[in-house]
Amino acid sequence: MHPNPSNGITNIQLSESYETIEANVYNVTGQTILNTEFKNTNSFTVDINGAKGIYFLSIKTNSGEDAVLKVIKK
Repeated sequence: MHPNPSNGITNIQLSESYETIEANVYNVTGQTILNTEFKNTNSFTVDINGAKGIYFLSIKTNSGEDAVLKVIKK
């Protein structure tokens, strides 16, 4: 994941390509900021349209793998 901290645009590079990747961004109160899906890729970009602060990026793949990353928007 880069850059972090970012101006809101964050690039994610995964180790392999997935048929489906679900990406959700939440603020510190748990409110959903972004909910999107990517197809047949190993990289994607999310644009956090919110105030400066800490956000959480939840990534889930069609193979059942999942991760939560902390993103800092400056």
